[in-house]
Amino acid sequence: MNTQERYFARYSLYRVLAIVITAWAGFSVSAVFAAESPLSRSSDVTAIKDLPQVTIGSVDVDQRLNEDAAKTEPGPLRYAITVDMSVSPNSTGTWEALEDGSQLWRYRVNARGATDLNFGFTRYQLPPGATLYVISEDRDYFHGPYTDADNQSHGQHWTPMVPGESAVIELYVPAKELNNPALKLELGVVGMGYRDMMGKPNMARQGACNIDTICPQGDNWRDEIRSANQYSFGGGFICSGTLIMDVPGTFKPWYISATHCGLNAGNAPSLVMFWNYESAVCGDLSGGIADDAQTGGGIWRAARVDADFTLVELNTQPDPSFAVYYAGWDASGAVPPSSVGISHPNNDEKALAFNDDPLGTSASCIGGPGTPGTHWTVDNYEEGMTEPGSSGSGIWNTYSTDPYNPVEPRLVGVLSGGGAACAGSVPNNLGDCYGKFSAAWTGTSASTRLSDWLDPAGTGTLIVDGADPMPAVCGDSVTGAGEQCDDGNTANGDGCSSVCAIEAGFSCSNPPDGPSVCAPIECGNGFVETGEQCDDGDTSGGDGCSASCEVEEGFSCTAPADGPSVCTVLPEGCSLPGAAIPDDNTAGLSDSLTLSGGALSDLDVTLDVTHTYVGDLVVTLTNESTGTAITLLDRPGLPAINPNFGCGNDNISATLDDAAATAAEDQCSATPPAIGGTHAPTQALAAFNGESAQGTWTLNVSDNAGQDTGTLVEWCLNATAATVDTDGDGVSDDVDNCQLVINPDQRDTNGDGFGNLCDPDFDNNGVVNFLDVNNWTSTFFNTACGDVDQDLNGDGLCNFGDYAIVVSYFLQPPGPGAPETN
Repeated sequence: MNTQERYFARYSLYRVLAIVITAWAGFSVSAVFAAESPLSRSSDVTAIKDLPQVTIGSVDVDQRLNEDAAKTEPGPLRYAITVDMSVSPNSTGTWEALEDGSQLWRYRVNARGATDLNFGFTRYQLPPGATLYVISEDRDYFHGPYTDADNQSHGQHWTPMVPGESAVIELYVPAKELNNPALKLELGVVGMGYRDMMGKPNMARQGACNIDTICPQGDNWRDEIRSANQYSFGGGFICSGTLIMDVPGTFKPWYISATHCGLNAGNAPSLVMFWNYESAVCGDLSGGIADDAQTGGGIWRAARVDADFTLVELNTQPDPSFAVYYAGWDASGAVPPSSVGISHPNNDEKALAFNDDPLGTSASCIGGPGTPGTHWTVDNYEEGMTEPGSSGSGIWNTYSTDPYNPVEPRLVGVLSGGGAACAGSVPNNLGDCYGKFSAAWTGTSASTRLSDWLDPAGTGTLIVDGADPMPAVCGDSVTGAGEQCDDGNTANGDGCSSVCAIEAGFSCSNPPDGPSVCAPIECGNGFVETGEQCDDGDTSGGDGCSASCEVEEGFSCTAPADGPSVCTVLPEGCSLPGAAIPDDNTAGLSDSLTLSGGALSDLDVTLDVTHTYVGDLVVTLTNESTGTAITLLDRPGLPAINPNFGCGNDNISATLDDAAATAAEDQCSATPPAIGGTHAPTQALAAFNGESAQGTWTLNVSDNAGQDTGTLVEWCLNATAATVDTDGDGVSDDVDNCQLVINPDQRDTNGDGFGNLCDPDFDNNGVVNFLDVNNWTSTFFNTACGDVDQDLNGDGLCNFGDYAIVVSYFLQPPGPGAPETN
């Protein structure tokens, strides 16, 4: 049996065993091979070709590949151009009624020249019985069915790609669920592919010096090869990474990649994992199909820029049929005598890179000076290579001077980048740098280190072996690989079904040391469950959390894990959009709020933005009433910190104030937020002084480089009203009882709120008339006039000076302003 046959025999055994376990446990296999086809293939409905088709754009493959080749900024590899959409079954598409009263909704899209399409549903919640498919028109290929089992707490669902430039989205809804308010579906993003992962190469493949994982050189690396994969996010970018074990051996799907790839809390729900994308024949460097796709996204847990790592906890387990492996790791920092990297060079089939020298130590070799000692360095590879698309992939310690014959391989780092490349069929003489696992182990907080997540009990363990996932046994009280829950029995109706899947209408938690705890999803029970944005313990509206457990407009709600939501009114002048900032899009994201008030004497802005690489961002503020607009931030750190890319660190949580001693443009903290505290904006906010605060104000945040993404979480305007003293008497207009006449003593003899200087209405009937004139003339030239009401100018006399005031108000109401304004 040759090497290739041995590998297929061994790999096929893993797959067969996994599929047997899957069938026994009741799990479905990869969606594209699902036995259940889209309903439209077996029902008497309108043919796809007769449905209305919406063209969403076009792709010039050569242009996009040339753009990618010209980019030097570190980051993930772009594979698709994303188009923002807002499409729902309520707004467009074609509905058709079926014989049993159920209905089918379809939406047909086309992107001219695209090699493949993928779809991001930014709102996704299906009721029981509903199914969703994405179907290629160009080939007999589809993904689905997606069901209520794919509902996630983040409320999104992102799909793998389907081949070709045209596709159909198909939603089936049973009759009894047609009016269910739990049905929420909105297509927010379409990715128009141009690198073609669907088995029809349209461009130059990875370099000729790369080594397919099927080749004999990989015989002693079969387990580790199964832990390495590539992932897409945001519908347009792709990187490499590794599935890893934790200290307690829970088989939680921990996944590690590089920070510079751009994963963050905002885009983690869009993660799609691709397993086993490999050449079938050694030396082909092609021929793989990206079919083993895992959806569900993930939860961002930790990252550190200088060590260039990101840790994500996937929301779903890899399908057992994918036969994945949970890699071991070494956080001790001991120098590996040789090493092997496993990645997806150029977004292509998985490949190996061998280095027979000890690893060196340095700062990061990408994105600035970095922190010394955070990275392993490969001087050069003896065989194989990394390329763009390999970022985030792992490098393993062999514990041997011979990388082809490792003792017990363990992951020690993730790829940042370098100058390594193929020179024809051999590697060039340049190297790479990998963020150290040992450096990532420590940090200033749980969000900047691995140890809190991989060693939650704080045992101090620094070396962990890898393992194959244990076959899940439904009913043993342990939530195993592929199980959504395990409550210690195989009964239905208690929230965790007989095949250990969460039942419709229930939410389950999975303690690490005991059975799942399931309870009915109930709005008003004080616990935020799947499908709820908040739950404050009641079903009344108007308190921030609505009767359907959604956050009400004008409120912000926290969601503690062990208690009811706490909702508070957003302060006046604040907006909480929580909206994604479009990547590499100068149009950006605009969000508006409304202020009240008069003229401004000062304006400050607070910003809360989560974004990797804040040097990509431009932030502007516009007073829509006047059209005045200023730039608050203009790619911070460019050129002072990094002359090409600006500040490469994460997040903004800052106040922008003209009076600040430091400029926001010059800030770039290595510990998030990169820009924190109070700093001066790029252009002075004083441009708004004197303008009315009242009206609509718009903040725009744009991302001006590819690969890094983020979210506008919150922003506020802190306005100070101008002090206006029109008559210059030292009393501001807001308290002056005669705004246009100098009256510093605010004399008001009759106490009606109008100063004497603007109050000739002696009989207080609301208008100055002949009765008031007669009243005044009775005191004319009365030297004893004194402080009586008729002494309007306060000189102690009732004379022509007072008369002039009476005449100016004749037949008009009294008031603090000039007569002509009353």
